[in-house]
This record gives sequence, C-alpha cells and structure tokens, in this order.
Amino acid sequence: MNTAIKVTKFQLNDHKRATMVYYGIVLFLLLAATVLEAAFGDSQGTINGIEFATLIFLLVVGLNCFKDGFLFTRANSVTRWDFFLGTLLALPVFALFFTAADLVIYGLFHGALHTIDGNFFDGLFPGHGFGMRVGWTALFNLLALTGGFLITTLFYRANRGQKIALALTPVALSTVLPPILRLISKDSFQWIYNTVMLLTGLNGNRPGNGMLSMAVLSLVCLGLTWLLVRRAEVK
Repeated sequence: MNTAIKVTKFQLNDHKRATMVYYGIVLFLLLAATVLEAAFGDSQGTINGIEFATLIFLLVVGLNCFKDGFLFTRANSVTRWDFFLGTLLALPVFALFFTAADLVIYGLFHGALHTIDGNFFDGLFPGHGFGMRVGWTALFNLLALTGGFLITTLFYRANRGQKIALALTPVALSTVLPPILRLISKDSFQWIYNTVMLLTGLNGNRPGNGMLSMAVLSLVCLGLTWLLVRRAEVK
C-alpha cells in the first residue's frame, strides 16, 4: 500500500504545474471579462460557467496518467497493481480538487463580481441543493478522468493498425449512426431516447440517476483499464 501511495503522490505532482497553468489562464480570462463588464456593462464581459473547460482539461489529465507513470514505475520495479492502485487513488483526488476549485471560482465571479452568468448543473437540474451539485460535478469530473485513463491505456496496448482504427472510430460512428437511426422504428427510437433520459436523470429532474450512471461508467472504465494494465509491457 505504501508503494501505491507513492504512485499517487507521483501522479499528483506530475500534473501540478499543468493545473496551475490551467487555473492561471482561467483566472486571467475571468478577470479580463470582469474588466469588460465594468467598462461596458450589458453582459459584455459575462461567461457561462467553466465546467466544460475543466472537463476537457481533466480528460487530458486522464490521457496523461498512463505512459510516463507506467514506464517510470516499471523502471523502479513497481508492480502493475501498485501503479494501477496508486493512479486509481489519484483520480478521485483530482476530481474533488477541481470540483472545489471551480466552486470557489464560481462563488467569487458569479456571486461577488457577476462575471460568470450560470453553471452547467443548474441549467440541467434546477432547484437542487449545493450538496447534490457538488456530488454530480465530482462524478462528472471523475468520469472524464477515468475515460481518459482508459483511452490512453487502450492506445498504448494497441498495435499500429488498431491505433488507426481507434482514431477513426468517432468518424465512423458519426457516419454510420445517422442512417441506422433513420432505419429503426419510431417506437424503438423513442425507447432509446427514454432510456438515455432516465439514466442521465434529465427526465424528471433527477440528478441522482445521472450520478449513479456516472459512478457505474467510471467503475467500468477502471475495470477495463486494469485488464489492459495487468498485461501491459514496457515499449
């Protein structure tokens, strides 16, 4: 367990500088927007939340959690399980830290300076309390991290042909799915739509459904990642 904790510290320290740069840019843009709002008014300097920017950044963090850490730990005779466990422990820390940081920034620039106009959670699920928002946002961030961790591990394990196929998958899906959706019956499409709305909680303003779905998806991503990590070789 001590070795896994060291891996956790390594992962956290490895992304410290990037995190500082990210929030430096966010704060600079928000301060610039505040100046514009003070100078011109009429919402000239307002911004709609920063959750999506954070989500993209955390996906990138997840994408950078495997190769360097894996090669470094293997060179120091750290087992694959300790590497995976240490990284697994780091991901919730990342998710909670970014959730807390975004909430502090939102409170300052929305409540005090009125620069941020709104947030993603309240737009999807109006009328819920602060605790629900924190939990939902943290799990959303965790899903981005675990998804990125899975993707980068999958690319590391894949050969050249498989990497090309993986890279083209989004394009293939965007090409194939529309015709398929047009072919299925209206009832089938409605069932798919209702299922997605139920699982995300968007049907009936139930963020708890979405939290459960994101938690399950995060666990699935971690499970698949471990299956890839346990047989990964140094390249």
